[in-house]
Amino acid sequence: MSVHHLLCKRAEEGKPIRVGMIGAGRYGAMYLAQSRFIPGIQIVAIADLDVEKARKSLLDSGYDAGSIVFVKSASEINDAAKQGKVSLTTDSDKLIQSELDIVIEITGTVEAATKHAWCALDSGKHVVMVSTEADALVGCALQKKAEEKGVVYSFGYGDEPAELCEMIDWARSSGFQVACVGKYIEYTPEKRHCNPSNVWDFKGYPKELSSQLNAKLFSSFVDGTKTLTEACCAANASGLVPPWGGMKFPPLEYDQMPNMLRPKSEGGILDSCDTVEVPSNFYPDGRPVTKHLRWGVFITFKARSDYAAGFLTDFRNEKRVMVDDTGHYGLMYRPTHILGLELNKSVASVGLFGLPTGCPEGFTADMVAVAKKDLQPGESLDGPGAYTTYGQLVPAKESLQRQYLPTGFSEKVKVIRPVKKDTILTYADVSIDESLFSYKLRKQIETGKL
Repeated sequence: MSVHHLLCKRAEEGKPIRVGMIGAGRYGAMYLAQSRFIPGIQIVAIADLDVEKARKSLLDSGYDAGSIVFVKSASEINDAAKQGKVSLTTDSDKLIQSELDIVIEITGTVEAATKHAWCALDSGKHVVMVSTEADALVGCALQKKAEEKGVVYSFGYGDEPAELCEMIDWARSSGFQVACVGKYIEYTPEKRHCNPSNVWDFKGYPKELSSQLNAKLFSSFVDGTKTLTEACCAANASGLVPPWGGMKFPPLEYDQMPNMLRPKSEGGILDSCDTVEVPSNFYPDGRPVTKHLRWGVFITFKARSDYAAGFLTDFRNEKRVMVDDTGHYGLMYRPTHILGLELNKSVASVGLFGLPTGCPEGFTADMVAVAKKDLQPGESLDGPGAYTTYGQLVPAKESLQRQYLPTGFSEKVKVIRPVKKDTILTYADVSIDESLFSYKLRKQIETGKL
């Protein structure tokens, strides 16, 4: 019996999976565009500070203007849902209080996303978390809350964390050992210092398109922070440990990956198996890597017996799969991802089966803030993708030992002592508002008091 069949059955029985969305940006608009064609799913409400933007997303997605209502209470949301209408509100609390099965968090704002997810879980709703920045910071705490309340906390499919988790699960449940997972990045050293004023020079987008896009968000991709954040989420969901000191960004042709993404003791570049790396699709001299997986995700995996390795060797000779020169390490990859257009895989998995498409299982990796320039006391950090910091992915053990500053706290905090360019910041370098909800949860994780 297929997922689609089960969704159709829910529709026939008049028991759709009731979905509320917090955040109506580009990712959410993609999901709305698909939602009209998915049986057994009901978009009940959308909360956004800009409800006109949310309304436009619904209209652009094909929703009839008469099916959209503005509301001020949870009871109004419930009443509208019974009439098949979609409610819009600026108050996320009202959405969370309404009759929903799943809340999708897509704001991308750490403090807000943390509060939204926590409150939704606490009220007995499942949560699909698309805001990876919040998960990288406090995902362990959110997962524990979900377990306490008997609900599901899940990554959002269509983005790299869920798709990497899918590949890891494939490998482990097939009897292979995970060697390395990750995705490519357009890394060159100067891109680490990209900012909103020059991001389009790196991206090469035409002026008419760039004017419609979020420069800070795109800068966080170019400087690597966003990509590494996604890898961090997958690592914490799978017990993977990044290399000490952070990502190395090795330039790799994809047919080199089985030989290179294996331990150094076996001729590769990894410190060990069960790790994560983000290869570059540019060589240090600026030449492009010609065979890369820029938009996809990958896994290198190890056969645990010589007998199984023999079959992999046969498959290599048949050009069926890429395998290293020993026959023990292979490569699998997904060539691309399409964001919110495939988000319903998570909604269906959670709503039908109570299974997440990836969720934290521990704290093995951490995203930490690095100075993009020399920082002076009195300066205010302006967050990922802006002018003051970029992110690096390191082992959680390293971060805790050295008291590194998480990227989740790299916005709207004051620098209190000089920090040199390309130096990882520590808690001692900044003054943080300790009343933040996300700060309190994070400290519980760091002190082992969850």
